[in-house]
Amino acid sequence: MKIAFKVLKFKAIALLIVLLFSCDDNFLNKYPLDSPSTETFYSNEKELIMGINACYKNLVTETANWGNFNSRMFPWHLETTTDIAWERYGSDVGIGIHDSQSGYPRTQWNRMFNGIAKCNSLLSNMDKGKENTNEEVFNRIKAEAKFLRAYFYHHLIELYGDVPLLEETPPLEEPNVSRTEKSVIVDFILNEFEEASIDLPIEYSGSDKGRITKGAALTYKARTALYNEKWDIAIDATQRVMNLGVYSLYPNYEKLFHYEGENCDEIILDFQFKKPTNFHSYTLDMSPDNGVASSWNYVIPLQDLIDSYEAIDGKPIDESPIYDQSNPFKNRDPRLRQSIFYDGMRFGTWNIYTHPDSIYTWQFREGGDSIRVQNTNVTSAYGSFSGYHWKKYVDEIDAYENPYESEINLILSRYAEVLLMYAEAKIEKNNIDQTVLDAINQVRQRPNVNMPEITTTNQIELRKIVRRERKVELAFEGLRLYDIRRWKIAEKALNRPVFGRPKGSYDIINVPDIDEDGIPHYGSDENNLRIITDRSFNPNRDYLWPIPQAEMDVNPNLKQNPGY
Repeated sequence: MKIAFKVLKFKAIALLIVLLFSCDDNFLNKYPLDSPSTETFYSNEKELIMGINACYKNLVTETANWGNFNSRMFPWHLETTTDIAWERYGSDVGIGIHDSQSGYPRTQWNRMFNGIAKCNSLLSNMDKGKENTNEEVFNRIKAEAKFLRAYFYHHLIELYGDVPLLEETPPLEEPNVSRTEKSVIVDFILNEFEEASIDLPIEYSGSDKGRITKGAALTYKARTALYNEKWDIAIDATQRVMNLGVYSLYPNYEKLFHYEGENCDEIILDFQFKKPTNFHSYTLDMSPDNGVASSWNYVIPLQDLIDSYEAIDGKPIDESPIYDQSNPFKNRDPRLRQSIFYDGMRFGTWNIYTHPDSIYTWQFREGGDSIRVQNTNVTSAYGSFSGYHWKKYVDEIDAYENPYESEINLILSRYAEVLLMYAEAKIEKNNIDQTVLDAINQVRQRPNVNMPEITTTNQIELRKIVRRERKVELAFEGLRLYDIRRWKIAEKALNRPVFGRPKGSYDIINVPDIDEDGIPHYGSDENNLRIITDRSFNPNRDYLWPIPQAEMDVNPNLKQNPGY
């Protein structure tokens, strides 16, 4: 279902709902906002649908406005706070100097509690419309609201730890709420996803395509369980998703993230776009600045990610005899070229060159001839600092037609993650059997990837493999921050400079050492790489984000996380 989940028909009503729960710097203090509309709204099926549609908006953005979304969309922007991506204009969180007044933690706190407020309003008032609503639709809407509320809490506890658990709108005379222990909220979330799965359909058709399904509820139950080391629950939930029989891996990894792959059988949940109401600017923000699309290169991949892709013999580059540092993109995992633009590739009619001396490039024209033109990817102020560009979600259709208004759906969860979660939970439980290898190999042996089969049953080796698979398979899908936090490797991954490509030819550096956590180390070659900035991570503080200071100022019951 191209967004806005039927909102276009009833835009005025939906806007009213959003405005009722608009967020600001003192969100919990003003939550909820009193309004007479709840006395008469939610009285029929149409209004209930409008209520749940308004809740969907908060899946990816903190804004309540209808229209364009940029690359700060959540959760994809989380990648810029990790070792695989960088934000051009920087962020406090991205370099480890954030505090309780930093903007990004504040806006995400507000966005998610804004979504919770809308879900609670709907759940508390929807019985008014029960008699005027089809029973199946009523139960589905209730399940969607429970899923979305649990979804917001899933992100809140992983980012902030203990947070207030609000299952209904608190009384106006008691606005100050306390933080609830994360373990209690984990149990709540798991139960909510399970309950939601009962009344959610396996799939939709027509204009409802894109709504939350039974598979989505079970997938997020598995993700929450995995993140909190509840291996049995994660195994059970992922098995149930696999047993639904509706999901399979899309045969073309690259096209999965372009228009061609939309609504395929691999997608479990995505955020869908449709002009003129909703669109995004990922092509403008991510693509090479080479004349096809005048890109901002706002979010860019980093050398750490490039060096994490195996050689085609299935070995890390520091172990593979076929890896050639002078030609580092030859004989590599195909997902590298399918995910990232690098030196020598073509985008549209232009060749991509990122060497600082490559001030000219070649543009190919109809008939096969080419002309030498200025290489704006190097000479422009908006060239990539790292020498790399995201290929995921950058479709040439958008580049040629309108890079400002892409309609490519952005994926929130897909079947490959389910397979990797199943494998990881079984590995951590040390219940390793053929199904673990089958799950990993399905992901590695997608037809246009076809990496060597994994055969080892050693727990330590499989742990390394599944973590590397998550890093490269799920790159730029908003999961890396959660992974390096829960694996407790963030202080190693982030206490180092932000590296781009070599300053000159690739053969000026040696092959990096890849450690047991899959992190490349460059030793004395660090000075031969582009160093974009320094980055730090305080393990005594930065495994949690701060509670926004504005919330602390107005609510004495909230206690700050350590170190802030």
